[in-house]
Amino acid sequence: KLKIMNNPKQHVIMFIGVDMCGKTNIAQELSRLTGIPYFKASEERLTFLTNQDKFLMDTRYADPRIADFLLQTGHNVIFDRGYPCEWVYSKFFERKTDEDVLKHIDSIHSTIGTKMIIPYRSSYDNVIDDIDPRLAGERLVKIENLYRDFSRWTGCQCFFLNVDSENLEKEISELNQFLKVL
Repeated sequence: KLKIMNNPKQHVIMFIGVDMCGKTNIAQELSRLTGIPYFKASEERLTFLTNQDKFLMDTRYADPRIADFLLQTGHNVIFDRGYPCEWVYSKFFERKTDEDVLKHIDSIHSTIGTKMIIPYRSSYDNVIDDIDPRLAGERLVKIENLYRDFSRWTGCQCFFLNVDSENLEKEISELNQFLKVL
């Protein structure tokens, strides 16, 4: 029988949401201030452009293993993207995904107490994705709405962070009221 760590002080934080909302900057600053390690898949950008099917493979094989590792070890981590992005983008691009695996991963993250941070803007006018310029304006609104749908689907707590001010100190302060990590 596996030993499961029950660590009430474990912090697993996942930054998800529309691109061009400062996820990476906010996540890295939170990591710097808390000492919680930051992780972003190094091949993600290239994968998005050249092989979106790899996201499904990662969801099926890598993500359950990472979630299980966190459940068993009690380690802390700040993720820049993760399985919720597969849930959203598979719907947005109308491509195949594995809902059963996504539910399984979500149940582990729910058990761990993973917190989802979803930065958003009040308006996406004149905002264009830096990886895929087709993702702009109303398409970004649609992606944001899918993240809102995800927040109702997941068993994890979600926090929507308005980033209109682009004031990092203010954003970290608001996050800390939700996360209580500083």
